[in-house]
Amino acid sequence: MEANNQVPQQQQQKEPAAAALVFNPNDKFWETSMGQNLKKFELQQRRAIVYTNSTIVPKSYQGQTAVGNCIIALDMADRMDSNPLMLMQNLDVIEGRPSFSSKFLIGLVNGCGKYDNIEWDFEDLGKCGQVKYLLKTWNQAQNRSITTEEIFDGKNIPNIKCTAYAIRKRDGKKIVGTPITVKMAIEQGWYLKKGSKWTSMTDQMLRYRSAAWWVNVYEPGLAMGLNTSEEVRDVQDADFVEIKPERQTEAPIINLSAAEVNQGNSPEEQPQDNPSLQENQEQHQDDAPKNPADLFGKK
Repeated sequence: MEANNQVPQQQQQKEPAAAALVFNPNDKFWETSMGQNLKKFELQQRRAIVYTNSTIVPKSYQGQTAVGNCIIALDMADRMDSNPLMLMQNLDVIEGRPSFSSKFLIGLVNGCGKYDNIEWDFEDLGKCGQVKYLLKTWNQAQNRSITTEEIFDGKNIPNIKCTAYAIRKRDGKKIVGTPITVKMAIEQGWYLKKGSKWTSMTDQMLRYRSAAWWVNVYEPGLAMGLNTSEEVRDVQDADFVEIKPERQTEAPIINLSAAEVNQGNSPEEQPQDNPSLQENQEQHQDDAPKNPADLFGKK
């Protein structure tokens, strides 16, 4: 019995293991685009594992389950020619949407070499005065947000205008962005949003928002099409209405017994006799020959 049990074990040991993909410099497969992408992906996985074992990266990039997040961050860092750790520290995920911090975008513009550092022009436009803005509240009964127009008393709040600009090095042209004002922040709902920094850090928020709009217009490739964290937090929820599918009512099923089926229609539902139809039927019966031989005539 022991000898019989040892034979399968020896055979299992002799069976070759599954062939692993081994890099062979002489194999022409690695010279193809597919082979290059495969080598790059394997390298990204090894780099990602190193970052997942680190304790100085954000928590969303720590642990074995965060390998995918690290690979995406490393790919973005390679495309943006940026440091992976710096990108991870400034890439925020707000409600499932990735976004960059404004200071990170400002650093990208300042370090790209195409412009001088971003600068800002400030101008005092007086007081904001009475400002109309749209207030959105959630209506639980209607299961939707309701927009109402309100008036904000900003007679004591200075209306400051901030404009971001940068000098282009190749021709010395001043590239000016879209002006941002405090009154605009009130009208858009940024200033009055719960927990907003616009009331306590007005100048800083003006710089961040004007710089973000400058990047979106002149260098959107640096941000890879992503919004800033401050913009995502200030965005108001869009109106929506929950549409529930209508229930289809089925026709009632009527079970008839055999007696009811044989009985047929009731006397009230039976069709009444037509006198003209009966006269025509009787006339045809009279005209018909009573003897079948009459059909062929007598010889």
